[in-house]
Amino acid sequence: MIEKLIKKISGNISLLSKINSLSDIENKIILIENADPGHDWIFTKNPLGLITKYGGIESHMAIRCAEIKLPAMLGCGEIIFDQLCIASKIMLDCKNEQFLILENSQADDQIEARKILKSLGYIK
Repeated sequence: MIEKLIKKISGNISLLSKINSLSDIENKIILIENADPGHDWIFTKNPLGLITKYGGIESHMAIRCAEIKLPAMLGCGEIIFDQLCIASKIMLDCKNEQFLILENSQADDQIEARKILKSLGYIK
């Protein structure tokens, strides 16, 4: 569920497990499987937003994000999380509880198939 803030952000994604330096967090939307109170240090690095695979509106991270008004999508599940792992840039619209993948860092077979079908006129 996306935290209900009136924020719409766009930014690059950083998967926490693949971050090489702490500067990879600043002004990025951080992607993390699950976050517990031990991950509070993330908030000191000025992230643009936070997305977790597991968790929810009553989790520690939900409370922290609400306190500092950080846009977040918490507990998005395995399928969405896997799609976001190959994204490089997304738009997170908390008011409308939506996200949109703006750029992928690697090819997504479904996206490529849609491009072909669209170019052939089978879909709009």
